[in-house]
Amino acid sequence: MANRYTQANYATVRQSWQDLIEMFGLTEYRAPRLTAAYQLWATNAPEYADSDDWLDAAQEWHRTYLANQAAA
Repeated sequence: MANRYTQANYATVRQSWQDLIEMFGLTEYRAPRLTAAYQLWATNAPEYADSDDWLDAAQEWHRTYLANQAAA
């Protein structure tokens, strides 16, 4: 079985979360799921996740969401 914890897959999953939060915001429902997804990568592929904090990044993604809402 091929390793699913590749750098390309990491980038794809992270981008998917970024797109979701930028479009719909960081909610109480999404935050624990984002944390769980990040922890999965941190456990199984720490070489990609160790220097990358999705929760900190999610705050910026949420600011993008809020700016888009204000502009609409």
